[in-house]
Amino acid sequence: MSEYEVGLVRQYTDAISALGVKAHSGAEVTGEVKSAVAKHCEHFRILKSSRPAANLNAYRAALKMASQVTHESQPKVKATFDFALSVCPTEL
Repeated sequence: MSEYEVGLVRQYTDAISALGVKAHSGAEVTGEVKSAVAKHCEHFRILKSSRPAANLNAYRAALKMASQVTHESQPKVKATFDFALSVCPTEL
């Protein structure tokens, strides 16, 4: 059993990034972000190939890092990552 699913965490972080791009273009993505984060966390909860808590912690860390490295010229992208992190549970 691996500690966490690197590729899956990356894929899910990229999905939030894509929603950030939509927000940057003027779209309202709040509902989509909530739904995506809920689906991602549910998938982490049912995975058998790695520890759910490790996946969740890696996902939260990736969202936080993505927010921190987002350029200041893209405040809506940063806000999308921040919002995703705010609706992401700290435990499953």
